[in-house]
Amino acid sequence: MARFWWAKAKDKRGIHWVKWEMLCKSKFAGGLGFRDLEDFNQALLAKQCWLILRTPESLVARIFRARYYPAVPFLEAGVGTNPSFIWRSLHWGNELLNKGLRWRVGNGESI
Repeated sequence: MARFWWAKAKDKRGIHWVKWEMLCKSKFAGGLGFRDLEDFNQALLAKQCWLILRTPESLVARIFRARYYPAVPFLEAGVGTNPSFIWRSLHWGNELLNKGLRWRVGNGESI
């Protein structure tokens, strides 16, 4: 991405006038508002974890539950031994999901 913004031509390198972190700052903070791709990727993986959490009887949730977390809830599942790339990625998204989840107390019968 940096080559796209700073390169002079296809095969010529350009000068990086500003750090990438500065470009990723919001416009209000003095940056250009580019998304940090690593954070964006983790957010998309957390969204997939949320779908698995909200639809535990979906096919993908049942497959992952049978393979990686048969005895514990999804949010407490570990990486395990010999995990697939998809499961390791979802586990990374699950870390972000766990940071943002809160308990909501309803009528006292359930949380």
